[in-house]
Amino acid sequence: MDRTCPKTEHVIVENSADVHWAVSKVKKIAREIGFDATEQEELVVCAKELAMNMVLHAEGGILSIRVKCELMDWEIEFTAKDNGPGLRSIDEAIADGLSSRGGLGIGLGTLNRFMDSLDLLPVPEGQSGTRIRCTRKLKKRERYAVSGPLDVGVASRPCPGFNLNGDSYVVRIIDNRLMVCVIDGLGHGQFAHKAASAAQKYVEDHVHLEIEALFKGVDRSCRATRGVVMALALIDWERNSISLAGVGNIEVRYRGSNPGFSYVFKRGFLGAGVGRVSISEHVWEANDLLIMHSDGISSKWSLEDDPTISLLSAKQMALALLRNYGRDNDDATILIVKKADGADTTKR
Repeated sequence: MDRTCPKTEHVIVENSADVHWAVSKVKKIAREIGFDATEQEELVVCAKELAMNMVLHAEGGILSIRVKCELMDWEIEFTAKDNGPGLRSIDEAIADGLSSRGGLGIGLGTLNRFMDSLDLLPVPEGQSGTRIRCTRKLKKRERYAVSGPLDVGVASRPCPGFNLNGDSYVVRIIDNRLMVCVIDGLGHGQFAHKAASAAQKYVEDHVHLEIEALFKGVDRSCRATRGVVMALALIDWERNSISLAGVGNIEVRYRGSNPGFSYVFKRGFLGAGVGRVSISEHVWEANDLLIMHSDGISSKWSLEDDPTISLLSAKQMALALLRNYGRDNDDATILIVKKADGADTTKR
């Protein structure tokens, strides 16, 4: 296996034969640095979109393929340069099918789904065209554990009278961290379901990204949908910390050894061009409790109303709260995180 690093190859793209040559190089490099067969095909699709765009819309260009490695983290980077008519904004063109010229909007949506980052680079003064750079890291599959000291329970159901749920959620453990996420597509029914599913898929496929990059990617993935509101928590039980971020009306309640709070995120929704997402950091102790829910759950309740409910498992708590406080006119999702029964929280 040739994992020489760094490595950069430049392919001049002027016709379909050059496109084929470029993607064959991408597939070879991706295989060499360890991407699996599915990931290789996804990278090939992205490289083909960039190269074909040069042929169709810019009378050719240069596709640079770069391999980077830092602290054993491998990454492949594509940079596309052409002298075509240019692109004002990735965000304007990225919604699948919205490009006025056909291919570029769809291609950028594909790049956003399969790559970790996607940026429009400035064009040097006096020059024209488009400069796009996108990257994807090689995932460390062995990092994804299957258990931890935390109990996670989720209850979710569609709006009464509808078959499709416009809410969704994500639960993943990565090393010694738990990521949980609650997503609410605007409205309910099939279009809310489409938006929530797009956001869920992006988060699940990019759990290794930093929180702000995740929100940016979800925002782009939801451009052709109604949009979603979303809250995300990342709990590191070794470092006793919790990071919270969100956009829109997802309610977050925290109870524990430190002063509890209910968190209110900035207004707006993802899919409409969200700005910088603020991330708050807090202490997380072993016996703390986190509750996140969509607005299909009434906010007019308190754990003090029924002290016995905190004694239930996370799943039982979620089901009880959904049953007692779920609204009849909306999708509803509630997610609970608490200490798992019998969990050893002694630091090693």
